[in-house]
Amino acid sequence: MGHAGAGAAAFLAAYRWRNRGARVVLPAAVALAMAPDIDYLALWLFQARGPLRLTHSLLFCLAAALLVWWLLPRVAGMRRDAKLLLVLSAAACSHLLLDWLVGVHGLPLWWPLEQRACASPIGVLPSAGRVDVGNRYFWRNLLIECGVLWPVLLAVVALCRGVRLRTMLRAGLPVLAAWAVFVAWSVSLSR
Repeated sequence: MGHAGAGAAAFLAAYRWRNRGARVVLPAAVALAMAPDIDYLALWLFQARGPLRLTHSLLFCLAAALLVWWLLPRVAGMRRDAKLLLVLSAAACSHLLLDWLVGVHGLPLWWPLEQRACASPIGVLPSAGRVDVGNRYFWRNLLIECGVLWPVLLAVVALCRGVRLRTMLRAGLPVLAAWAVFVAWSVSLSR
């Protein structure tokens, strides 16, 4: 939910839904936001275990965004411009930021320049845990993730669309209070 939401927010920050020509960017941005987890296919299908999750590097994310930026106009007839590249790059790199904020596993952000994995010292977002519909911790953590991320993503979209910070704060004080509760709940789980 978090990765897909971040990809959708990258799209909505730059494009309007009523712009039918740009709607093709939404699924591309969501796919790019989830793309680094493609390495799970190798884990699930072939039990492959690598030393580093190279799909969780800036090189992979930016290369994937550049590839989609190059292909999308050919397929959908869009203009290949800096705005499109920025949206696709933000969507792809959002995955790394969200995984880093979980703080459970280190990420090879700077691969191939640096082999060492980077990890957040504190988990602001809960780990997904075992992905299983019968796992109550999975649902709890999904709720916390949405409570922490969605207000932030909505605020980013609003700011990018020109909504004044003062207006957002005045209208969103109850949301801000609920967000703070979710952040505190999430951080308490990482101790």
